[in-house]
Amino acid sequence: MGTATGRSLPELCRERYPRPVVWGLWLQAEAVIVMTDLAELIGGAIALNLLFGLPLLPGALLVTMASFLLLAVRSARTRHFGAALTVMLVAVAGAFLVLVLQAQFMAGSSVGMSRSLCSSRTRNAWPGRWLKAFTMAW
Repeated sequence: MGTATGRSLPELCRERYPRPVVWGLWLQAEAVIVMTDLAELIGGAIALNLLFGLPLLPGALLVTMASFLLLAVRSARTRHFGAALTVMLVAVAGAFLVLVLQAQFMAGSSVGMSRSLCSSRTRNAWPGRWLKAFTMAW
């Protein structure tokens, strides 16, 4: 829409709808933002609890402090924000690499499994299996 009109969705809504509708749309957008932030806060606290056994309240406070720290670094308008994001990305990638290296991987069994799954006998059954696996959750 922005490419065709040169305006954003809020601008077009403000132009075309009456003021009470625009206020309702604004309140709805703010509620969605608050709920998204709340989900990130709770998700971060649960992740810290599962990973490190940290209780939920201190975990939520830690996630909040980290968020405010990132906002402070971002508002400084320096290259520190990009550096902070790069450090976090490298830390996550490093942790993933450590976990992969610590896993007890048996190469022979995975090769055998992939051969049996990709054999001519079972190749045509894959779409049905995937569909069955995804629809069972519903």
